[in-house]
Amino acid sequence: MRRLALAMSIQAMTSGAAFSAILRTLDDGLPPSVIEIMHKQIERYLGTNDFKGVPLLDRTIDWNFFTNWPDQFSFKGDTYRLELTDTSGGDYFVEIKARADVRPGMRFLARYSTGTDFSPSLGVSSVWRGDGSVSDRIVDVGGMRVFGHQFFATGRLYMFARHDAETKHYSLEFFDASGRLMGTDTWTATKRKCKWEGAVIDHDTLLKKSRELYKQFEK
Repeated sequence: MRRLALAMSIQAMTSGAAFSAILRTLDDGLPPSVIEIMHKQIERYLGTNDFKGVPLLDRTIDWNFFTNWPDQFSFKGDTYRLELTDTSGGDYFVEIKARADVRPGMRFLARYSTGTDFSPSLGVSSVWRGDGSVSDRIVDVGGMRVFGHQFFATGRLYMFARHDAETKHYSLEFFDASGRLMGTDTWTATKRKCKWEGAVIDHDTLLKKSRELYKQFEK
């Protein structure tokens, strides 16, 4: 179990084997189909930009460790500064003034702001559970979801969200802990379609089944 207090930076690893492991971190716990779609989403939304130091996009850094998230980074001429929120109180959120105030056992959100009243063109965020594991991570561009992942406590993918780069349709895909696709929820310009194990269902039924699925694999 990963603990924030014990998190160690792996950026200094220089062997070929270590570097390969770092390159796989964003894909850890993801089914092959999700990995393929996610990489295409990044390319279509962001092209081949230099992602050096950009959380969740620089593939030479393990972003599962909060210690690797920088206080600030630059992207396309804008400076993004870290903002932290304690979400341990459920719906009651508390601003965390400094990263030193993040304590083991705290559930918290990390995201970035450009310091204006407008939403940044690039949005990156992650939520850590009290045990130090990642619960959610998101990359948005211009208000469109490039990818969003929600994980079981085991580290396996539970939900994959995205605005398709070509159609702009918004979709959710739900997976069991083995990586098997269980359900989908897709919005188009004119309709919403929900499926579970291949059968068309209504949205309320999808919510019920997806919640039951998640509870099966809670610690």
